[in-house]
Amino acid sequence: MHIMTYNPSSPSKSLPVEAWTKAMLKHAADPANQINDDPFGYKPLRQAIADYLERTRDICASPERIILFSRSLQPLNFITRLLLSEGDKVIVENPGFRFAGQTFASQGACLEPIDIDCEGIKIDLVAEASEQAKIIYLSPSHQNPTGVRLSAQRRSELLQLANGHMNGHSCFIIEDDTDCEYNYHSTNLPALVSSDTNDGVIYYNSFWKTLSPLVDIGYLILPKNLVAEVNHGLINNAADKGTAISLSEQKALCDFLNEGHLEKNIEENKPVFYQAYQNLHDAFDKQFGSKIEFSSEPSGLHTMLTFKTTKNDTEIVNAAHRAALPLLPTSDYYYEHRPTRQYIVPFAELLETDCDNLIHTFFTELHK
Repeated sequence: MHIMTYNPSSPSKSLPVEAWTKAMLKHAADPANQINDDPFGYKPLRQAIADYLERTRDICASPERIILFSRSLQPLNFITRLLLSEGDKVIVENPGFRFAGQTFASQGACLEPIDIDCEGIKIDLVAEASEQAKIIYLSPSHQNPTGVRLSAQRRSELLQLANGHMNGHSCFIIEDDTDCEYNYHSTNLPALVSSDTNDGVIYYNSFWKTLSPLVDIGYLILPKNLVAEVNHGLINNAADKGTAISLSEQKALCDFLNEGHLEKNIEENKPVFYQAYQNLHDAFDKQFGSKIEFSSEPSGLHTMLTFKTTKNDTEIVNAAHRAALPLLPTSDYYYEHRPTRQYIVPFAELLETDCDNLIHTFFTELHK
């Protein structure tokens, strides 16, 4: 079977290369930009990120609570080493971002997968499983890979549940807000952390989806009660330092955010990406009709679809390979109850593709 993979970041032609290059050139020649002794990262950049999140995600956080990392996945490694020990329980979404689960398991944690539905993770099942859980990890604004958003009611129930358990032990929610920027049909719900009144949500995000490969910086917003502990750990363990980022890059990103280039680029890309989604949806509908089921709400940079056909996964994936259709089975996202004939399609990669011809070719290959 030919498994096709894809780069889940924004397509290169949609990136604000000129604005980013200008910001980098402004700071690249300054020799002082090689020196940065702040273990949490360049403070003006942390302030710029705080301001950006307040404008776009309704998050109110001081820069003292933000820690920067040189790579988008480093925050998960860091927080895993900080919080988890052998045998600790971690609740994860099923399906979900398997790298996170693998990271938690590498520290000896026991994973408790919880199924999701059209409103997100099932809070009643979380309640049953969460006794003595150390972490509840989820992506409430753009569930990976389904694209489902956690409903307002379940957000409230989840915060109440976690807050109640924290009376007896430390249970943190890790809110993975990756890929929250591209929402095409409705207004984004505020980030979960914006409603947290008990200092129990760790917010995780990066610039991977919006700016990679130009920028791959990741960051955390820490609860106030973790800041001193994390600062101590960073200062005394160079391997954990999140600031292995050139100071010139941090200053460039600071200018880039403060000048509004990221928000402008996202707003310009939204209608373009949505049109790519609609072209793909229409092309599949034309060829397959009711034999294809799309995920309920388009968001992010990919969509999920399920084939209602007698063709098996090997036949579907091999036909996609022959047609050059990027199609990724969702089976690797599941901890249990793996479905068949369910796939991710990165529609943002198909901006300049004749989707009618592409899906016609795929349909022909599949039914040879």
